[in-house]
Amino acid sequence: MANAETPLPEQVQLGEWTYRPELRLLTRGEDERQLKPLLDRLLRRLLREPGAVVSREQLIDEVWSRRMVNDEVLSRAIAELRAALADDAREPRYIQTLAKGGYRLIAAVTLPQALKETAQPVAAELIRPPLIAPAITPAIISPINSATASHPIPSSRSRPRWPLVSALALLILTIGLLANHWRSPPADSALQVNLLTARPLSADDRLELDPQFDPLGRVVYVRRAATGFASELLMVDRNGQAERVLWSTAGAVRKPEPSPDGSEIAVLHWPAERCEVWRVGVLDGQASRLADCADSAMGGLQWLDNGASLLLTVEPVDAQRSAAGLARLDRSSGAITRLTEPSLAEGAHVDPQLSADASQLAYASMQSGERQLWLSAWPDVSERRALLARPEPVFGHAFDRAGDSLLVAGDLTLYRALHRLRPGQKPELLGGRGASALDVAADGAVVWMQTSFDGEIWLRGVDEADWHTIASSNRFESNPAFSPDSRQLALVSNRGDSEAILLVDRASGATTALRLDPRKRWVRPSFAPDGKSLLLTAYAGSRTALYRYHLDNGSLTPLSDDIDDAFGGIDVGDRLLFRRGTEGNFRLEQRLHGASAAAPVDIGPVATFHATSRWLVWRAPGQSQLLLAALDAPRQTRQIAQLDVPGEAFALVDDALWFAYDGALWRQPLPDGEPQRQATERYPDVVRASIAVAADGTLAIARIESYSTELMIAVPMLP
Repeated sequence: MANAETPLPEQVQLGEWTYRPELRLLTRGEDERQLKPLLDRLLRRLLREPGAVVSREQLIDEVWSRRMVNDEVLSRAIAELRAALADDAREPRYIQTLAKGGYRLIAAVTLPQALKETAQPVAAELIRPPLIAPAITPAIISPINSATASHPIPSSRSRPRWPLVSALALLILTIGLLANHWRSPPADSALQVNLLTARPLSADDRLELDPQFDPLGRVVYVRRAATGFASELLMVDRNGQAERVLWSTAGAVRKPEPSPDGSEIAVLHWPAERCEVWRVGVLDGQASRLADCADSAMGGLQWLDNGASLLLTVEPVDAQRSAAGLARLDRSSGAITRLTEPSLAEGAHVDPQLSADASQLAYASMQSGERQLWLSAWPDVSERRALLARPEPVFGHAFDRAGDSLLVAGDLTLYRALHRLRPGQKPELLGGRGASALDVAADGAVVWMQTSFDGEIWLRGVDEADWHTIASSNRFESNPAFSPDSRQLALVSNRGDSEAILLVDRASGATTALRLDPRKRWVRPSFAPDGKSLLLTAYAGSRTALYRYHLDNGSLTPLSDDIDDAFGGIDVGDRLLFRRGTEGNFRLEQRLHGASAAAPVDIGPVATFHATSRWLVWRAPGQSQLLLAALDAPRQTRQIAQLDVPGEAFALVDDALWFAYDGALWRQPLPDGEPQRQATERYPDVVRASIAVAADGTLAIARIESYSTELMIAVPMLP
């Protein structure tokens, strides 16, 4: 198509689609679809040689920046690109699959005449072009004063030269946006949004976080690099145009909340090492501090009283007894009025959301990476209703503008996506795979943060200097568990969207997926002492249950009904231990082999635990301290170690405790040996961190090796 010095033209006709490379945009009539960066690179590579077969190996080598990419990842990317092109793999019109050969672009490709005259293959350097922002007319960007001059807008975006013209154009734009924003939406407009029409909102490869609509329907969000804390607060229209950097700071910024009149934005800001609430002016970029907020929870904000006050999360009065709670900040006086004071077992109250008519308040309680959603009348929050049957992985929520339901981003069904949640009903899956923080506009448009990450299991043998990955798949792998003979490793993977269990043979590297019911989520594998079976936890709707998977024949045995709602079972030989309970008040129970019923273990609330035939180690809700007791004398408790990451970053092997603290892994002989630093090169860093240690001393940790976010938007279908 082009030689090494020739860039791609402004547009290429690809079958029925017009492709505009600089915008990563496909258009067909009124249908517009913006490609994710990965899919854009993939399409560019196929366009280098239209009609020619490009091998799978070539695509993996030239399109992906990472070396550890397998056929599964490529197949998924091709499927996504086909979906963007409205292509069908069974009757392809754009991308043809050749068995054991690769892929071929078969659609007609039409180029501008000037480029046809020098037609040659596109150079490899075009596979990963620099991201070029679309041209922006200076007049639609508001003036920049001295407050923002020290943080200039990137050079790829034009700066205004005539403040008066800019202000006038901004007024015209505002009127136009208002006219479009309030065009008689359907009565229940959010139901009219088709998530299949969702498209990326921006074209930047940095992290894009926490999108929120302002009163005019524009999107405000935070952008920062994958490493470091320097952040930008931005505003962009629904088409990804007219982007403005409102504020830049060296400190971390999260959870922007536009004011009711659109004149300012409240944000959580960490200028040093503590959380503060700041306000940023939309027109002048002036920023100032309003109050302190809770470091222990990234709490979120909600304007009240037409901007006269703010709802936020503040630190508890007594951190030994309570978690961070919701409070009201009076802007004029600076006074803080506490509204909730949750227990440590329940967890911090975060992300308050008011319904459009200000009659209801929804918020979350956060504990060990999972959340319960609560609904209260407003302003009296003394009574509330739980919206979930049990705490779940929830990453964001917002009221439907009809006010009768919440849109929730989380793992409420089989995988992370957007769901509709009505009080007293089961969650309804809507789509938007990978959705995280979200917001709903007054006309029902939905914007959300789509996350992608690779969570991998890293291993290091006792006599090895280097770490290596196992079961790498560019998806999320976690919860490693070794067999008693150290030869096998069980782990949790979401390769098939829902969480399932994989078994890895360490000698051969062969990976086997256990034959399990795909309608359930399967987590927490744990080997029996004889190595012949695995204990598994299954999510079935709002309940959990324990199963025993027999490795010799692949059969699955549910454990008896008396331990329904059990979670995280561990078989220690003479008894079965598991956790059971609700709302952050989980208790440890045990059933001796041969006994007809389970009995509680009297140690108080338990967030997570590990056990051997001799020892029991656990962590209480809201606490980082680990507690130790002999299995047969659980009331004789002592503090033993401390964690600095959430989740299960500790393991028991024989008479030793392994745990993560202060950026290293430690080994502590039980019951009272001194901790010894073991490894610092790798460290568990997933939300629910987990480690495992084999009998032969091999370490296994779960880590996130890459993380990216992208903003997606879906607008209502107007008549």
